[in-house]
Amino acid sequence: MTNEQQPGSTAEIRRSRPQLLIATLALAVMLSAFESSMVYVALPSLLGVFNVGADQIAWTVTAYLLVSASSAALGGRLGDLYGRRRVLIIVCVLAGLGSIVSVIGGGLFMLILGRAIQGTAGAVFGLAFGLAREHLPSNRVPVAVSTIGGSALLAGAAGGLVAGAMLQGFGWHSIFYFSAAFAIFTVVVSLIVLPRDTGTRTKVQLDLVGAVLMPVAVSAILLAVSLVQSVGAASITFIGLLLFAVAALVGWVAWELRVKHPIVNIRLFRHRSVAVPMSSAFLVALGPAGGAAIVLQIIQQYPTTAEGGLGLSPAVAGGLGAVAAFIAFGLSPAGGIIARKYGARSVYILAASLMTFPLLLVMFFLGSFWITMVAVLLVTIGNALGVGAIANVLFDSVSAANSSEITGTSTTVTSIGLSAATAIAGVVLAFYAAPTTGLISGTGFVVALGYMTLIGVLSVILAAFIPKRSISEHPIEGFELVTNLPGTA
Repeated sequence: MTNEQQPGSTAEIRRSRPQLLIATLALAVMLSAFESSMVYVALPSLLGVFNVGADQIAWTVTAYLLVSASSAALGGRLGDLYGRRRVLIIVCVLAGLGSIVSVIGGGLFMLILGRAIQGTAGAVFGLAFGLAREHLPSNRVPVAVSTIGGSALLAGAAGGLVAGAMLQGFGWHSIFYFSAAFAIFTVVVSLIVLPRDTGTRTKVQLDLVGAVLMPVAVSAILLAVSLVQSVGAASITFIGLLLFAVAALVGWVAWELRVKHPIVNIRLFRHRSVAVPMSSAFLVALGPAGGAAIVLQIIQQYPTTAEGGLGLSPAVAGGLGAVAAFIAFGLSPAGGIIARKYGARSVYILAASLMTFPLLLVMFFLGSFWITMVAVLLVTIGNALGVGAIANVLFDSVSAANSSEITGTSTTVTSIGLSAATAIAGVVLAFYAAPTTGLISGTGFVVALGYMTLIGVLSVILAAFIPKRSISEHPIEGFELVTNLPGTA
């Protein structure tokens, strides 16, 4: 029996069930997004259960983020080398295992350990995008990637509602049991639907040194960023950790440039077609994508007695956010359609603009319910389009063999930007908080939104310099950067 005739082969997927493949990859991405957001709603309950301070409970979030950011690039590279289906299934198994560890351990340490294991789900995005490009016809890839990317926002928003309902009805353990069941279901569906890997893609030695140095460098950066609010930027702890992070990052980059087959191909960043979109994506995360989500949530739930506050309950604010996410998910395939016709660059510029310029409306009409809701919807749509758009932009520049590595690296870069944005937004808002009441002034909101808008504008300007390329010109073989692009010489 030939490969084209085997059940579950790529040829069969191309002919008969591409929608099933896309749905399965979206399911895996939704698992990753759910595990990322599920614990936030449980934080107040966990404070009472373990009778510890907020700084200790925060490690249930920090542990996940530290592992997730590194796993994105490492998992993508391993998928490119040893088979994306294989690595995706292993990652989903680990995600489910992390959920089980979190609840059976009985203590805060085991909960944090379980969350760290769950963080391996950060690798799902790059693997899912790579599998879509590997098994679908090239003309279907842009829409598939946009749909898969948009599903992350859907899961993140709906996940908060589901987790909240389960927490209220069955306690915090139920969230992790649900997550474990979700992971098992995803593994079973993936085993049935995803075509088998055909074997090792390249006979290269794994860069073990780079694989160790990278998580150390990324984790040190994220840890320093997460601690700046609590210990202060002038503290010895922050400065020492930041210096260590910089040294680790420099050492890792130097090593990656020396080896023939690095864990992350740093050399790709020498080319404008990779460096420009990656830099723009980092700025989007550092500004509107990262900080705006926090500031807009605070404005919605702030009391009406405070300047700019809308006085919405967490349930109402979460419900409105979920509605926006559902609308954005429904529109996400349109990003792929536009990319197929006009190029992914156009969609990315549109997405970055939608995340940036609505913030001006909130600044000038602070306290307006309808203006804020319109801004939330537009920013959410921009987020949904942006996740798939940046992957499609990068696919225009690298060969199919590097698909998961490059999109996984992009996820790592944006994760660092998102963490930094959270810290910066917190510092700005805290500076404008009243010493007696702790309420943030309207000026504080305007300054924070103004900073995010400025960073967003810079990202849009930078995106305009992304080289144009037709989606039909994708390379389908090879392991190197496509070299016939403007700016790659």
